[in-house]
This record gives sequence, structure tokens and C-alpha cells, in this order.
Amino acid sequence: EMEDLRQNYANKLQQVSKKAQRAQQALQLQIFKLQQEKKKLQDDIAQLLQEREDLEQKCVAFKKEQAEFLPKIEETKWEVCQKAGEISLLKQQLKDSQAEVVQKLNEIVGLRAQLKETKAILRDKEEQIINLKDSYSTRSVDLEICDNELQRKMNEVQLLREKLSQYELEV
Repeated sequence: EMEDLRQNYANKLQQVSKKAQRAQQALQLQIFKLQQEKKKLQDDIAQLLQEREDLEQKCVAFKKEQAEFLPKIEETKWEVCQKAGEISLLKQQLKDSQAEVVQKLNEIVGLRAQLKETKAILRDKEEQIINLKDSYSTRSVDLEICDNELQRKMNEVQLLREKLSQYELEV
């Protein structure tokens, strides 16, 4: 009877030992998987941080470019005002010279040519203003997209950090 008890005890001890061994192997496998996942998350975080840095550099470049466009637009507006003033002055000169048509015929022909050239320059300047405004709008949209992408990446980094913290706590 004592021998049966010993045999039962030895069998149960062997079963418990096998269960413990299987549990230990399962835990080691789980630890290995968690370590791999942790490494992947760390790599993802590093990549997202690099992307964030790249996006921040792009944002700085866009803001700098935007800051360079604003003075050009103001300068072009000023030039348009100047040209409009010149046109008004030329029109007044034309009216004055009509009273002296015989004496000033050559001067009128020259002023008309100058007026035509000034209007062409004005059109060119107006096109420049339109182009600068379009470029400014495009840059503003690009900057907004960049800001949104940066925020999304920041959210992803935060989420990955939280997951990493959870995994580290679980391990």
C-alpha cells in the first residue's frame, strides 16, 4: 500500500513537473514574442520620430517660404499703385496736349506708346499678383496638410508609447 502511494505520488509529481515545464516553455515563448513586439514598437517609434522631424523641417521651410512671399505681394501691390498713378498722370497729360494738337502731335504718339507699355506692365503685375496669391494659397494648404500629418503622427507615437508601456508592465 505504501508502494502504491509512492507510485501515485511519483506519477502526480511527474505530471505536475511536465505541466510546469510546459507552462515555463509557454511563458518563455510569450516573453520572446513580447520582446519581438517591443522591438518592433521601438522601431516604429523611431521611424515615426524621424518622420515627425522631417515634417517639422518641411513646416519650417513652408513657413519661411510663406514669409518670403508676403513682402513680394506687398511690393507688387505698391508697384501697381505706382503704375496706376502713372497712368492717371499720362491721361491728364494727354488731355492737356489735345489743346495743342498741332504742336504736340509727336508727343501724343509717344505718350500713347508709353501708355500702352505701362498697361502691359500693369497686366503683367496683376498676373504676378494672381500667381503669387495662388502660390500663397497652395503653400497655406500644404502647410495645413503638413500640420495635420504631424498631428496624426504625434497621435500614433503617443499610442505606440502607451502600448509599449503596457507591454513593459505586462512583461
